[in-house]
Amino acid sequence: MQIVEFADLHEPSTWWSDGRLVWAGRLPTEAFAGAFMAMIEEILSGHGTDGYRRNWGYEFP
Repeated sequence: MQIVEFADLHEPSTWWSDGRLVWAGRLPTEAFAGAFMAMIEEILSGHGTDGYRRNWGYEFP
């Protein structure tokens, strides 16, 4: 897995430009899925779907 940071993914003309590798490594699928679900639960419990829309400008996925 690689985690890459991008300056601006809101504008299609700049998608995928100037990416910066933040982390690269291997991990079990279960560990990734568990961490992802924990992150989603944290976002929803802290912001809710309305707060997500206000903060990030998009509907919650």
